[in-house]
Amino acid sequence: MGGLLHDFFLVDRQEFDYWDYSHFHNNEHAARVHDDLIRYMGDSLEWITCHVPMTPPNLKEVKGLNYYGPTIIKEGGAAEACNVFRIWADLFSRAPDTLELTGGWGWINGEPAKKARYLTISADRDSLVVSLKQIAKYAEQANSSHGRLYVLHLGI
Repeated sequence: MGGLLHDFFLVDRQEFDYWDYSHFHNNEHAARVHDDLIRYMGDSLEWITCHVPMTPPNLKEVKGLNYYGPTIIKEGGAAEACNVFRIWADLFSRAPDTLELTGGWGWINGEPAKKARYLTISADRDSLVVSLKQIAKYAEQANSSHGRLYVLHLGI
């Protein structure tokens, strides 16, 4: 599953402050989740308290991930993120090897609009579960770090 990806990192604030996220673009060490799957889980991700970097030193508190830019998940919100991502990982771990999920309403390019239907999201179960567990682990570490660590999410 290529294309639009959301990247997650565990970051030490002593090395990279909240506004230093440009160091992480296109980093191969990210825990990655495809945009279709982030949107599939979207309602539950809105339960997570996050922060969006504004002009330093300002962070704007929001609920849910910033789909198109950086999101900071600090302690408190990290506890929520840990629970949400761990539960999704547990749920998806019980799925067949290839997940077939109901996606958004749409149509295939070149087909008439009257053939619109719900699209199918296909994903490899094992790689998705590994990524979700890694994000949950990052969040757990951030939550117990007394503000030293945070989870950085880079949207599409």
